[in-house]
Amino acid sequence: MSAYIVDDITINRIVAGLRFAADNPDDYNSPIPALTPELYGDGAQFSEVYGQALRQLNELAVSGRYAYCKADELPGPVDDQGKNPPYKYMPIVPPSPTQLFKSIRCFLYQCAEDATEGNTILTHLENYSKEICVHMMERSKEYENARWE
Repeated sequence: MSAYIVDDITINRIVAGLRFAADNPDDYNSPIPALTPELYGDGAQFSEVYGQALRQLNELAVSGRYAYCKADELPGPVDDQGKNPPYKYMPIVPPSPTQLFKSIRCFLYQCAEDATEGNTILTHLENYSKEICVHMMERSKEYENARWE
């Protein structure tokens, strides 16, 4: 299995989706499942801090996989000097449930290394990605039309 530093947009999608879920905990019609707001703090400060935490986890995993690489020359996005640019939080529109699910799964895959095994944030993202699937399925027309016997 290979691992790489994900693009900032992947992390920003995750952050935007989680922020949206935390800001709308009582909206049953929300396209993504609710989160407990207390768990995720408030506003932009949370978003930037959480985004940085995700990037650090990603770097830890990739560094563990490629111990021979310099810390700023890991596989993934590079700048003009061939170095990994620092993560930059950018507020974006929350992604669709499908995009949020895929961004989380991509991130989890790139962080699936010994150095991050058992990490609380990764465990939460794993569980939340499953909640997204259940949430989408239960709101689908096919599910609505399926028989309950």
